[in-house]
Amino acid sequence: MTPWWRRHLTTIVLVALAGAGSAVLLLDRDNPTTQESEYRKKNLVPAWRLEDISEVTLTAHGKTAKLVLGPPTDAGQRLWDVELAGGRFLANQQMVDQLLGSLEYATFERRVSADAVSESELGLAAPVTAVSVRMGSKVYTVKVGGVAPTPKDARYCEAEGGIFVITAQLATALNMQPEALRSRFFVPYLSTELKGIWVEGAGGTRHFVRASWTGSRGAGFRFDGSTPEGTVRADAEVFDRFLGALGGLQAETFLSDEEADKALEKKVTITLFPKNETQPKAVIEVGGACPGKSEQVVAVRRLPSRTSACVPEGVVEGLATPVGDYVDLSLVGARSDEVSELVFEAGGKTIEIARTGGAWHMRKPDDRKVSSDAGNALADALTKLKGAKVVLGEPKDLGLETPRAKVKVVSSSLGLGSDSATIERIETLEVGEKQGDRVVVRRLEDGVMLELAAEQAAMLLPSEVMLRDRGVLALARDRAKSVHLEDRSGAAPKKQVFTKTETGWAFQDAPVKGLSPDAGFVEDVLSAVVKLNALRWVAPKDDGTFGFEKPRFVIEVKVTEGDAADVKTIRIELGGATHDGVFARTGLDPAVFVAPRALEEVASKWLFDRQALLIDDEALVRIDAEAGGKHLTAEKEGGAWKSASGADAAATLRAAASGLVSEGVVAIGAPDKSFGLEKPRLVLTVTAEPEQGAPKGSARRTLKISFGAGDSVRGVSVVYARREGIDATFIVPTGKVRALFDAAEVK
Repeated sequence: MTPWWRRHLTTIVLVALAGAGSAVLLLDRDNPTTQESEYRKKNLVPAWRLEDISEVTLTAHGKTAKLVLGPPTDAGQRLWDVELAGGRFLANQQMVDQLLGSLEYATFERRVSADAVSESELGLAAPVTAVSVRMGSKVYTVKVGGVAPTPKDARYCEAEGGIFVITAQLATALNMQPEALRSRFFVPYLSTELKGIWVEGAGGTRHFVRASWTGSRGAGFRFDGSTPEGTVRADAEVFDRFLGALGGLQAETFLSDEEADKALEKKVTITLFPKNETQPKAVIEVGGACPGKSEQVVAVRRLPSRTSACVPEGVVEGLATPVGDYVDLSLVGARSDEVSELVFEAGGKTIEIARTGGAWHMRKPDDRKVSSDAGNALADALTKLKGAKVVLGEPKDLGLETPRAKVKVVSSSLGLGSDSATIERIETLEVGEKQGDRVVVRRLEDGVMLELAAEQAAMLLPSEVMLRDRGVLALARDRAKSVHLEDRSGAAPKKQVFTKTETGWAFQDAPVKGLSPDAGFVEDVLSAVVKLNALRWVAPKDDGTFGFEKPRFVIEVKVTEGDAADVKTIRIELGGATHDGVFARTGLDPAVFVAPRALEEVASKWLFDRQALLIDDEALVRIDAEAGGKHLTAEKEGGAWKSASGADAAATLRAAASGLVSEGVVAIGAPDKSFGLEKPRLVLTVTAEPEQGAPKGSARRTLKISFGAGDSVRGVSVVYARREGIDATFIVPTGKVRALFDAAEVK
């Protein structure tokens, strides 16, 4: 019988040869090839195979950091970990790449003979920096020592094959702080990897879990039901701010665990639960001033591994947001631009519209196009609609036993995560019966019931008026002949009527003697009226909930049509305010719409001349300012201004007197005590030449202006002022009198 080895001799030889070849290849893999040696003959590391690098050790600044490849992640990626000061941490992958890049391209300037330089000059017995790289079975080490004479600030270096001189730039790049290799990211998971987030401490107990819905905002979280908030949806914008603060937990500097435990004053404790149940939870505590670090606080990660650091103080506010702020009062969770379909149903009537590209199309009750403006305005208003509060109780007691109406909102958004699939979301709202001036709406997505004002809930009822074009009026501005304004919102109604003359606008029965209209203000009213657009249409007619029983403002504009004798009156009534504007209707149409707040603003102003406190600079001859016993005077002499208090005082007085353009009149009649005009802080007396065209020998004019308290009106810092002889109180921007007040030492 032939021995087995003889029968398989050929196979054995081939396998042995193949094995020997593999051994040669593996052996060669650990050593530079001839071509590689030639190509990298100036490099400190003679071979570079990134895929074979498994370990890097850096010793510098009295510390040692060892980089090792961690286990594969769920995505199959292997990240670097760093062993430092007795612990193992995730490495800063960018800094690792930077160190490896410096090593890969590290070259020397010249080779040095060991005999030419003394050992003490080389400084390699105790190198400044030492970096070693394990590549396969080979370890390459680069040591950086003392300063070489040339080039400037160059250093001696020991590497494979000898002693060299390297540039200062390379020496600096290799002399990295070992702690810089440690990742500064404090939170071990991305928000997309989490199924739950618990927050305890300042702000209250907040237990969030991932919801069944999703969206581009807030990543779809709700309360978990273990707290009084139940399972209410978390407000997307507030939750996004919390996630931003969580992402801001990045180490500015690291602390020893002993230092951190001593300084920690727990303000907020955060527990993160990953979706992958094989991964551990993370526990992070934040609070307490960081030792020796202003504007930083202590953060300690207890799990999954202990880490202590100083983090920016600013993150605490976002992490400690009060629990009540997270309760989502928005009826719809989707963003306006995500909405793709809207369906309104009530009493057997249905209105259904859908977005097609950038346009909208009605499906029910008719098949027709809807203007983009109208569709977008409706989607925008619906997604901005918020309830006043969450309502508890039985649905049947809140008008929801048989809902009055239903609204369905379909939206789509790009999913969060690596797959980035488009996700469809369907939200349904049930609208309860009207209860007084309130309506309760149930959000089926989380079962929460929200209270709305009845006028807000009106937009949830199907009405084709909602899809009207936004244009309300289109009038010819130059045909306006009169403007009538009535403000009935206060205890004392005010009325202003202006007529157009050949020289401009004039009062009809001026409310204050000596004051003319401000042409700019009147034109502002016309601008708001002649091209009036609705923010949105609300209802085909008033049902008693929009405030038209006693309109707060009435605007009437008379315009000519065709024949100058043919005059038409356009009437606009403004009712109650809503979250995005003011309810309005015109005398031409009973339909109710929401008008911009700007319309109410122009209707509520006294439209008196803003230059009533001003005298032409060329006519000024003397200015006196008196405040608390301090008196400043400036006079014009021979075309030049002089003051006993100096040139600066003269310039200040002149600038104040010639720049007193007010913001307008805030009240007529006797001034309110709050205006501070009973005992003015400063009185300015301006003397000027007679007006041009005045009879020869006319006396000079005198204008006396008193300044009272400071305030903020419509967001502008102002000072109350009165002009002697005019029964009205003006507001002057603080900036126009600040220098004058400073010069007169007004407090």
